[in-house]
Amino acid sequence: MKQFFKSGRELFLVKHSFHQEQNKLEIQNRLSIKLSYLFNLVVVGFQYGYHILKILKRSHLNSLYLISKNGQNFSSDFHLNSIVNSLSTSSFNLKRILFIAIYLLSIYAVSGQSMTQLPSGRNKPNEIVAIKALKVGDTVPDRLLKASLSIFDKTGAESNITLDDFKEKVIVIDLWGTWCTYCINSFPHLFHLQNRFQGKIKVLPVVNQSRARVLTTLNKSPIKNITGFVTAIDSTFGDYFPTMGFPHVIVIANTRVVSITLPEYLTEEAIEMLIVHNNPYMPIKKDDAIMNSSTVLSSSFKDVRQYQPLAYRTILGFQDGLISNVLLKRDTNMTRWLIPNMDMMSLFEIAYFDYNKERSDFVGLANFPNRRIILTPELITQLLPRPLGTYSRDVRLDVQRKYYYTYENLAAHNVSDKQLKIQLAEDLDNFLNVKSRLLMMPMECYMIAGKPNLTSNIDEPVDKNTFLRYLNHPSFKLPPVLIEKGLYKLPKISLEDRPYSLDEIKKICEMHGLKVYAQICRIPMLMFYKGAFPDVSKLGKLELDTYGYIPAVEKQ
Repeated sequence: MKQFFKSGRELFLVKHSFHQEQNKLEIQNRLSIKLSYLFNLVVVGFQYGYHILKILKRSHLNSLYLISKNGQNFSSDFHLNSIVNSLSTSSFNLKRILFIAIYLLSIYAVSGQSMTQLPSGRNKPNEIVAIKALKVGDTVPDRLLKASLSIFDKTGAESNITLDDFKEKVIVIDLWGTWCTYCINSFPHLFHLQNRFQGKIKVLPVVNQSRARVLTTLNKSPIKNITGFVTAIDSTFGDYFPTMGFPHVIVIANTRVVSITLPEYLTEEAIEMLIVHNNPYMPIKKDDAIMNSSTVLSSSFKDVRQYQPLAYRTILGFQDGLISNVLLKRDTNMTRWLIPNMDMMSLFEIAYFDYNKERSDFVGLANFPNRRIILTPELITQLLPRPLGTYSRDVRLDVQRKYYYTYENLAAHNVSDKQLKIQLAEDLDNFLNVKSRLLMMPMECYMIAGKPNLTSNIDEPVDKNTFLRYLNHPSFKLPPVLIEKGLYKLPKISLEDRPYSLDEIKKICEMHGLKVYAQICRIPMLMFYKGAFPDVSKLGKLELDTYGYIPAVEKQ
């Protein structure tokens, strides 16, 4: 089930998932700081331990007097040879080893402290500065405002700035990663706002990766087409504004944190309201940390204690600020299953499919109408007309608010994963006033097979799943496209020019040594109906629409 939710996130989310590389970087940064604190304590312990050793063996430690009378730390030009010579007696072997180990740790602590960063190299030797995470409403500290930041553009040209240089403007800091397509696809929108409100806002992307990797990304679309795009490489912003996933947008005005949000909530209207009235609607981003600590619904009797676990199953509308990460949390009292901000078909897919089992005949119910049979026309009004990515960016949020839903189930702790999925299907059916069933249906499909004389270059094979998702895209209005069993590798086929007919698909495939033919196959189909289960052998002719297969209307 755990793997199921991981796969579900990869299938449905709009690139809000966490990336392993960034998590490793964040863990390493935090570990480095903790080690520095530990070694600092070792230094102090060394000072006290030294006094004890001096008392025990004063005659052997005269040459080891490293702590001055005014209490300053030991000298850095102390040599290990003097320790070894001074503690040469066998009775002090253990003390000698311990002393040397503490010394080495202490030296490492000094270097560790020197490496503990204040923003952009403003650290002082032997100084550790605790960074307090900032939240909405906090004032940005001077050491962050005045820290020197090195920024560069796609040519690699560098310059230095500080946040203080833009304190009279609205500052939009966008923490991002080169793997985060959601982040990258948001940059044109953010820099459009910077151009729209010239002189009033400053957009500053901040990344914590190698310069070489970042430069490579800056020279790819869409970033390479953005006029004036620059980014900073910095590791401390992640400490001031910790996050469990990208993008992570921080809005600062008058040196105060106004919002920590997502790019889609930075609209022209919101920026205008911030500049003019200082009262914008910028929903706070709610990632896994917040979602884990709070349910979507809560008791209205907040003045009294709740003595029993709350249990409910609910379908709510789109929740501003809530990222689309599926959350399953179990403890000794209850099970909590949260599926936030997904379209109706994505919810049905979670209810019916087990992603732990590989299926070669299934490529995605959520996005592909050719896997649905809809015998209830009134259901169509509740369904997303076409995939969200086909809408222009300026209307996507409105589309989500109309067609996306949030599901939450608080149940007994012993409810199984299978039962949770059954309950989800039941709740969706009740909400839509329909009945749904997943069944194997004989359907006309287009099969892709390799010719015996396949000679196309397969040194760089295209991913089979990607290829199937492409050909089953609803814009084609094609019957289900499958890959014949035994065809393990597909030649690298350009998917830039979309074919809109079977003849075009055949032509492209044949150019790469593949053949396409029609065949009746039994494949999983999700059927929606009312009343008694229909006789599938008497469904009559079905037409493939943008929503799914619907009964054909006879022309008069």
